[in-house]
Amino acid sequence: MKRSLAFSLFVVLLFSYGCGKTSSKKNTSNTSTTSPVNNVPTTGSPTTGTGSGSASCVNGSPTEEGVVTAGQVQNYYTINNPPVVAHGAGNGVVVWSSETDLPQSYSQNMFSTNAKFNVRVVPRRQFYGTDSRGRSCDYAPLGYTKLEVGVVLRRREDPSGVGQYQRLEADVNCPSKTHEFQVPSNTAFPFVVEIKDVMWDYSCIDYANQGYSQQDLEAIGVFVCPWDRVWVNDCYSLEVQFSTDTTKDLPGPRT
Repeated sequence: MKRSLAFSLFVVLLFSYGCGKTSSKKNTSNTSTTSPVNNVPTTGSPTTGTGSGSASCVNGSPTEEGVVTAGQVQNYYTINNPPVVAHGAGNGVVVWSSETDLPQSYSQNMFSTNAKFNVRVVPRRQFYGTDSRGRSCDYAPLGYTKLEVGVVLRRREDPSGVGQYQRLEADVNCPSKTHEFQVPSNTAFPFVVEIKDVMWDYSCIDYANQGYSQQDLEAIGVFVCPWDRVWVNDCYSLEVQFSTDTTKDLPGPRT
């Protein structure tokens, strides 16, 4: 792109911010976390996005029965009532941990296993209410269509955020591929699952709605496509599904 065009786009962006014509305050890099300024907090009942998933889900249905591998009767575990709800956060910040944020309706013993620990996630949308740590979700839910989620599996003895790490991507209401973690050894405690580094596609969508292509944005140093960090004032919701050696295995393709 010619420098003159890039400069013109830069001027347009600055003018739009100054005059309040853009629909939201932008993330200009993957390390910046800002939120739309025109999403005025409103009242409403806390509701978690639901749905069994579209027939077009590339990795199968999020409600599909698990696969019996060694005579298991119990289906794989699903954390969805309530699900994981979190705000956007900076790089490396753990926003949910099964050690500290697991609702009382679930048992820590679910995370005990000797031979198998397979995980996938199902992005949902969060409508007001609070996140898993009690912080209010004040802003109107934004129209992201997919999330990319960092998942950590660690021993309880290890520091938070340190362990095996895998990124999982999926459309809203559809499951990600399943990642087969190696089961850590030398522990007498249930394992810990943590969520961090969650990205969405909404920043790119928002700019596209204003007429900016990915090429236009990159020409002026704005890198939000295809992924950008979820803005710090906005909430998202995740269903976490996992299988152990005592449950039916997660169905669908692997990472």
